[in-house]
Amino acid sequence: MIGYTQQDLLTIPNLINKIIQNQINQIHTCFIAKIVSISEDKTKVSVINCNKYVFGDEVQNSSIINDCLVAIPYANNLNIFFPLGVGDFGICVVCESDINSFKQTGDICVPASKRKFNINDSIFIPLSLKNSKIDNEFKISYKENTNIIINDDSLKIEKGDKNIEITDSGIKITSDSDILLEAENVIIQNSSSNPLEFSNQIGSIKDALDAIVSMLDLLSQGMKGAGTNPAAYEAGKNVFIQKIGSIVKWLL
Repeated sequence: MIGYTQQDLLTIPNLINKIIQNQINQIHTCFIAKIVSISEDKTKVSVINCNKYVFGDEVQNSSIINDCLVAIPYANNLNIFFPLGVGDFGICVVCESDINSFKQTGDICVPASKRKFNINDSIFIPLSLKNSKIDNEFKISYKENTNIIINDDSLKIEKGDKNIEITDSGIKITSDSDILLEAENVIIQNSSSNPLEFSNQIGSIKDALDAIVSMLDLLSQGMKGAGTNPAAYEAGKNVFIQKIGSIVKWLL
């Protein structure tokens, strides 16, 4: 008998113990798996067990497990998707019951059969098992030169020699301190016909230009009336100083 030694067959108790042991050894729980193909709709994968099964003293070839659901992080409509590829590794968790009905309905259902801990009821969880390392930062890496790094001090996005694109109907950046744009060239392009406007708590660029025109007018009037009306000249000078101070604050 395959998987049984002569010692196992000597007595009935030995044989019973060996049968029980073999049955326990064939209960599937979880295993390291490798993706061999991906379904066309990219919702399921076919995998192969990375650990070959030894029955008795004989090594058994691992069979391909088809149509495994892929587990991805999800909570309250937040999904994190992985660009899975053939050759990626992960963990397959074997469900205790038949999950074919769940694959079809995606909801609470009655198992389609009475099978238990069957390897065909596996769920694939993508994991890095060959290049894993413990780090002090939260880091999302894609290929070799794209990283999102979060630590106690900063959030950093690295994209190598490619552009970083942010697309939305409206973007708001709020900071309690300085916002620094540092690059070889800074280009701000407005794709609509609406005017491009910059402003802060002091006002917009238009406000600053209007203030400059007003200042020049005050300066001209003040210079003309300095001899005949010194009080008006002093008042105009003070307003001029206040306005230029506001513009300096705006520019800074």
